[in-house]
Amino acid sequence: MWLRHITKPALDPELSPEFRDDCSRESEAALRGFLDGLAGARWVDAPARVQEASIKPLQLRTARDVGLRIPRTLITNDPDEARAFFAELGDGHVVMKLLTALSFSMGPPSRVVYTNLVQASDLDDLDGLKHSPVLFQERIAVGRELRVIYAGGAVFVGAVDWRPGPETPTVDWRRAEPGTATWQAAELPGDVVAAIRSLMTRLGLAYGALDLICTPDGEHIFLEVNPTGEWGMLERRLGLPISDAIADALLDGGTDRA
Repeated sequence: MWLRHITKPALDPELSPEFRDDCSRESEAALRGFLDGLAGARWVDAPARVQEASIKPLQLRTARDVGLRIPRTLITNDPDEARAFFAELGDGHVVMKLLTALSFSMGPPSRVVYTNLVQASDLDDLDGLKHSPVLFQERIAVGRELRVIYAGGAVFVGAVDWRPGPETPTVDWRRAEPGTATWQAAELPGDVVAAIRSLMTRLGLAYGALDLICTPDGEHIFLEVNPTGEWGMLERRLGLPISDAIADALLDGGTDRA
């Protein structure tokens, strides 16, 4: 079984709003129950493993435990804590992101919150934090931005080359103007590869798409791992045999039903 994504059910638009949450929850429970009935299947990866491994604080803690460096991080819905974190790191040195993904592809989503640079002008408008916590992180100096694909123990690496234009004041390469981002072959030091394998083993994943930054000094910083993240662009642009590695994981490895 290859799990790409479990998405929310498409409900009848005429369904009364008071019943929508209940119907969505029951539909999702029925689907997960059906998948649980596939006892003994080999998964890449089992739904419960994917759900747990998607927890960003768990990822960061585990990455640190296996020897990967992580950015300084604050998760909060307290505006004062956010302002103190900003004051400590300084203007231009803090980014923010969500704890969960709103989009399931690299294509233009209906709505998405990218990683954004926090500016001093943002500090006066943080009241919305009370409705939803946000992950604030130290901004890491970029030498190269890396997408690392782990599949059944194999590790594939690509570096994205892009520069934000005047109309794209962003720190997130996914917002690059069409045609301005290119993929290049890249490699990782042996100790970083070993740490990634340890990380994925501890998370119980046979597959994951990891984002790392290689600093100008050559240090590798772990940002996150998406247990069902995109890989097609690396196979198309760089000829990396990622689909073969996923097939091998399904045939020879994968994870047990969780």
